[in-house]
Amino acid sequence: MWSVTLFCGQLRIERAADWLIHNGSSNIFWIVVAILGFVGSLKTRDALRKGRSDEFTMFAFNKGFSFDRGGERVAPMMTHDPLLGLASDSLLGFASRPLHPILEEFRFDFRRFEWNAMSEVRDETPPYAQSIMRGRDADGVNWAIFQHVRQNSSVTWCLIAESPVLLPIFSMTPETAADRAAKSLGKRELQVENQAFNNRYFIETEEPDRVLHLLHPQAIDRLMYLIPAEWEFSPRYIMVCLPGTASSQNLETYYNAIKNFIRLIPGYYRKDFGFPNQT
Repeated sequence: MWSVTLFCGQLRIERAADWLIHNGSSNIFWIVVAILGFVGSLKTRDALRKGRSDEFTMFAFNKGFSFDRGGERVAPMMTHDPLLGLASDSLLGFASRPLHPILEEFRFDFRRFEWNAMSEVRDETPPYAQSIMRGRDADGVNWAIFQHVRQNSSVTWCLIAESPVLLPIFSMTPETAADRAAKSLGKRELQVENQAFNNRYFIETEEPDRVLHLLHPQAIDRLMYLIPAEWEFSPRYIMVCLPGTASSQNLETYYNAIKNFIRLIPGYYRKDFGFPNQT
């Protein structure tokens, strides 16, 4: 009896080995893809759950901000032709999907929030926001902090502060191997005097002279103490993006980092590019 069982077990193992030999490469690839997708979905789920936890309620409360745990997805809507009374989008074969109001508010300031229903998959749910904190802090800086959720893709914390001056458009992202390869092929980036900072961040801008007024040695020194994060600057706002699983302490660190960056804007720059209603 035992010999028969062992023989059957050995036969199954041998067949499995033959299957792997003949189908291994393609099947292993799809297995890896499935595993990565599963791990990604777990990270997304954990980020969504964490964003609604009490630690972020306390973070908002301590700053004097409003806090909406929410995250309701905006349902697809049909736009109607005012003359014919018809759902014009339905005639074209798709329904327009409006963004969450806070994403709509900033989508012209930051590329991250750009989304066009016409260019997306028909049934794809639009990105949405949850755990939204808004308010004006003790120093008079207006804030919007929230989780940006791309359906079945990623969750990112976004900290957005209103600038007291007109900023150049630029981005600072942690430098990757792909960035280094692109630079070797001629891709342009802005270089500062601090080589360690150049190695840490990839800086893109069309206004290098104005950016260098902001990335002065004292500002760079403060940034070098931080774990690299994604920074993006629009004419009116500064945004830092962190992983969706970041803690409230991570938010606190970059909340203070943005405020320090604003404080370190040189006086002559404020004089030339400050807004009339800002001190």
